[in-house]
Amino acid sequence: MQQTIHIQCPTELLKGLQVSAEAFAELIKLQAAMALFKQGQISSGMAAKWLNMPRVTFLMLAMETGAELLDNTPEDFEMETALLSNHWLTHFGCCRNDPTFDQLEVEIAKYRRQREENDEKT
Repeated sequence: MQQTIHIQCPTELLKGLQVSAEAFAELIKLQAAMALFKQGQISSGMAAKWLNMPRVTFLMLAMETGAELLDNTPEDFEMETALLSNHWLTHFGCCRNDPTFDQLEVEIAKYRRQREENDEKT
């Protein structure tokens, strides 16, 4: 369910910015989403959904405007470098704490070897 919020805006402001009311509304929405995200009041996913854009696009915009996506703690660094070392977590990050995740990676490698062997035979 969506809600519409009406705000008053002097015509001179729109003329001064040389934007339409619709474009100004989109600007205000973007600025509000960015501010709420930076303050930790909404997630990047919620902000992206509100702005109707991919989450990665929102995160790139957030970084361009100075948002810090990590606290730069040793724990954040360890978590991020662990993700980089295991490319499967890019796609299956929700499985990060699953004790069988490493076994999944082994099974995928085994399946690929079998496929390659079958392809070579044909």
